[in-house]
Amino acid sequence: MARKDQAGNNTGRGWADVVGIVLVAMALLLFVALFSYDKYDLPTNRVPPHPIAHNRVGQMGAVMADGLFKWCGAAAYLLPVLALGFGLGCFFTAWRYLTRRWLWALVLLLTCAGVLHLYTDTGLLDKLAKNQSVPEAGFLEQLAFNMGSSSAGGILGLWLNDYLFSYFGAVGATILFVALWLISLYGLTNFHLGDWLRAWWQQRAAAAEEQSIERRAQKLEREAKRLQEELERVSAKAPSAGPVEPAQEPPAEKTGLGADLKPVPEPTVRDLSVPQLKT
Repeated sequence: MARKDQAGNNTGRGWADVVGIVLVAMALLLFVALFSYDKYDLPTNRVPPHPIAHNRVGQMGAVMADGLFKWCGAAAYLLPVLALGFGLGCFFTAWRYLTRRWLWALVLLLTCAGVLHLYTDTGLLDKLAKNQSVPEAGFLEQLAFNMGSSSAGGILGLWLNDYLFSYFGAVGATILFVALWLISLYGLTNFHLGDWLRAWWQQRAAAAEEQSIERRAQKLEREAKRLQEELERVSAKAPSAGPVEPAQEPPAEKTGLGADLKPVPEPTVRDLSVPQLKT
């Protein structure tokens, strides 16, 4: 049984490695195809097209990049990054969790496509199609024109905004897109937002307490310095005096009592030169 379990684990590990190799290779192909894309490589964009494809992956790379740009717009640039992450997750245990979070990757892709379409002026794209020198055309419009896409968010961004997010207006849709973007990043990573916020708040509270202690210490130091200066001024104004003699204790009063606390009799004086009669 142990040998069968070990054989099963090795088989599963082998398939994971194969999938990882395929995903990494696809990521590299997509990266090269997307970043070397020229829409005039295809006859669907211009007749005649370039006689030799400018795309580094050849005609197939041009077709693949053209389809991705038309559907996803500039959000297609996320695909090689996501494919590379999933591929590395098949090799490294620390990134294995990515292989189970493809749904969040899809949410991230759709969110980016929706935002890009939301801020693309499609009216300027029509002007660019007729005249490429339109001064009011912005970055997203130029990007969509170079990609040969209907907007910077592609068809997916167009559908998301037309059928769902257009009911919330530009501001509301932006808030929703940003929230979905943060949620998708949170789901794709092991980043714990709550723990980070609590740690940040504790550090902020500790820093504030240190500043408060430092301010109190500075205040006490200034107060001590002020008292020292005041004492020096008082000492300077006082007249100089000689050495202070130790105080003498007052003489003890005569009470007329002896050590036994009885009255002491008055002393009698006798003249010893005169003989006394014996009785």
